[in-house]
Amino acid sequence: MPIQQLRLYDFLVDIFPGLIGIYLMSLLVPIGELPFSDPSASGVLIAVILIGAGYLNGRLIHSISGSSSRLIDSIMPVAKYPPDDYSMRNRVWYEIRKSLPIEDDEKIIDDFFAEGWAPERVSGPTLRVRYPYVDFEVIQGIKNRFKQRYDFDPENTEERTVRHFAYSELYDSQSLYERYNILATFFRNIAFTFWASSIISIIQYILFVFEIPSGGISIPWLQENNSWILLISLFAVSIISSRQLFEFSFRRNRHLVIDFYNTITDSESE
Repeated sequence: MPIQQLRLYDFLVDIFPGLIGIYLMSLLVPIGELPFSDPSASGVLIAVILIGAGYLNGRLIHSISGSSSRLIDSIMPVAKYPPDDYSMRNRVWYEIRKSLPIEDDEKIIDDFFAEGWAPERVSGPTLRVRYPYVDFEVIQGIKNRFKQRYDFDPENTEERTVRHFAYSELYDSQSLYERYNILATFFRNIAFTFWASSIISIIQYILFVFEIPSGGISIPWLQENNSWILLISLFAVSIISSRQLFEFSFRRNRHLVIDFYNTITDSESE
């Protein structure tokens, strides 16, 4: 892909997290001299190497972070949205889950387009509290215009069909959904990168403190007097980016419905 064709999405979602991943790995794992650290290399060459390496590593992180987010979500016990359960235990667990690299699942949107959907059929108060804008008129409006525009009934399709049509309509648009989608994906990749680095650094620190043999490999950062600061910093960024991931993925899901409704409504009025 020519550099001129790279979009803001590519830089934020792939290249930037990829470069951070390369830096953290070079800090935590002794991999030798990096090619772009050669002082004789030209600035253009260094830029090309950095962008190329960052993009490739970022795409790898992008793929793994999505799978890991779904895996963690599937194995971690579900926490109810606080208005559904005000118990201290649930609220604490809810906050813990928000601090892990878990997204607000987009599949929740499918419930709105299920056959025979009506306000009283929403699964518990969670959706009504978190998505108060999704009223019967909006959903029916989407269904009616969806049926007119695409010439088939959304209730007779797979559950995720409407959601996937919404993705197609809003792709690369100037919508809030697209902006929140970029931010959610960015923080998901950042969260995965820092959580992976945190786990590696904790294992290294434990081996170092308890003088467990590590194959004779010297890890420079452990030789520093304030090496614990790196551990705390990695852990703090991991939590902060995870909470941002949850926040922006929730906003993304909210505007998937709103912006799709506005898009197909505007197209019908033209």
